[in-house]
Amino acid sequence: MRVLIADDHAAITMVASQLARQAFSAPAVRVAHSVAELFELLVGEPADLCVLDLTMPGPIKRVELVRAVRTVAPAMRVLVYSSDYSPCLVVAAMEAGAMGFVPKGAPIHDLLAGMVAVARGSRFVDPLIARRGALHPWRLLTEAERAVLAAVVVGRTLKQVAADTGRAYSTVATLRSAGMRRLGVRSNEELAAYLHTHGVLFELDALGGAQPEHSRPLRNSYDGLPLASPTRMAG
Repeated sequence: MRVLIADDHAAITMVASQLARQAFSAPAVRVAHSVAELFELLVGEPADLCVLDLTMPGPIKRVELVRAVRTVAPAMRVLVYSSDYSPCLVVAAMEAGAMGFVPKGAPIHDLLAGMVAVARGSRFVDPLIARRGALHPWRLLTEAERAVLAAVVVGRTLKQVAADTGRAYSTVATLRSAGMRRLGVRSNEELAAYLHTHGVLFELDALGGAQPEHSRPLRNSYDGLPLASPTRMAG
C-alpha cells in the first residue's frame, strides 16, 4: 500500500503517517507539505491512497485541487482531511472525485477508519453533512445560475459574463435575478456575504479565487455542526 499524506502542518502529517502504518501492513508512506511537492511526488510515482488537505500553500485549493489530483492520478483514491467542512464543500469535493471526507475536528479514529474504508474502495462521509450539502439552497440552483452568481461576486459585469459564456445579455440577467431571488438576497454585497456565511466561497476558486473583503467577518453557518463519528458514516 502506497500512502501519500498531503498537509502543510508537520504535526498532522506525523499523526496521519502513524495511522497509515497502523491501518496497513508495511505501507510506503510519503509526505507533501505544499501543492508543488504533492504534484512532484504524484508525477514521479502515484500512490494508492492520498490523504489530502485542501488548503496547502500553492496556486490551487479546495475543489480545484481535488480535480487536479484526480486528473494527474486517476487511479489513486483520495480521502480529504480538512478543517473546512461546510456541507456544500463536502458535496462538491466528493463530486470532484474524492472518495471520503473527514473533518479535522472529528475524533482521530475517524481518520483511521476513513483511510481503511477508502483504501478498500468504499465511500466515507458523514451522511448528515452530505445531506445538508445536497439540499442546500445554493446546490439547488441550476449550474448556470451558480456560475453567473459566482462571476458577479468576483466583479464581472453582466456584459462580461455574457461575452465569457456566449449567452445573451438578457439570459445572463435573468439567471442572476432568478438565482438571487431563490437565495433571498437583493444585492451583490448580500450575495457575497451569503457565500461566505454558507461556506460557498470555494466556488470562486476557478475564477481566480477572489474573495470580497466585505464577506469575510461573518460567521460560517456550518459552525457547530456535529462532526462525523463512525456510527454515522456512510459506506
